[in-house]
Amino acid sequence: MTAPPLAIGVAGGTGSGKTTVANAIRNRVGEDRIAILSHDWYYRDWVDLPKDVLDHKNFDHPDSLETDLLVRHLRALKGGATVEVPVYDFRTHRRSAETHRIEPRKVVLVDGILIYAEPELRKLFDVKIFVDTDADIRLIRRIRRDIAERGRTLESVVAQYESTVRPMHLEFVEPSKRYADLIIPEGGENAVALEFLFGKRVHKLAVGLYVAMGWLVVVAAKPLLAAVPWPGLAWLAAGGLLYTGGIAFYAAKRVRYAHTVWHLFVLGGSACHFVAILGWSGRA
Repeated sequence: MTAPPLAIGVAGGTGSGKTTVANAIRNRVGEDRIAILSHDWYYRDWVDLPKDVLDHKNFDHPDSLETDLLVRHLRALKGGATVEVPVYDFRTHRRSAETHRIEPRKVVLVDGILIYAEPELRKLFDVKIFVDTDADIRLIRRIRRDIAERGRTLESVVAQYESTVRPMHLEFVEPSKRYADLIIPEGGENAVALEFLFGKRVHKLAVGLYVAMGWLVVVAAKPLLAAVPWPGLAWLAAGGLLYTGGIAFYAAKRVRYAHTVWHLFVLGGSACHFVAILGWSGRA
């Protein structure tokens, strides 16, 4: 039976660096193994409201998003189905008549400022990440983005920040941080946190420990040579070789059953050492 996709949530305030973290995860996982959804795609289509009203609407409140549609789409992707997601135009505050097809993948990532504020959506995530960045940095990033990408003026961005963005952040986004499994300060600029997220540092430490398990015996080489006959030493060396050889499978993350094979190498190495101690110690 095929395992369901891993669902990852990446939340945080506006301009916190969610996209940078999401892109880092995508690059690590691989384009062909991850599907990415943005909560921003699910803004409601306010076709009945004139533009001057939309320009002053609170788009930072949970009610401005069609989260129930995102919930259905995420459930469908986790169930192995393809979905057609909305295409939203931030300049006109309208949805396009077109949709974007998202195919199911081994990993499904959803980013958005309010994804943990919605209980039905929150419970669908297997891993919840919150990107925590200082408010002044987030404001500067939002100003740059909205002017360059969404045709906004500086005055309109600042006015919106003061009237809705900041109050909604304090009411909904910041409190939702408590649901996160992992909080990343400074977002994509935090190289150390990203390394731990991908297990790079932990992985290197584990590899070193596994090799040490096989060859730690050399620390006591002199007394061993005096106490253990050559057959016993051969069993010890065989155990070390098995531990070391298994590292190749431990590191091969994308090879099927590699982790299982690595465990077999560990068992083999342990068995060799057990035989050496049980059968040959004290026989020199």
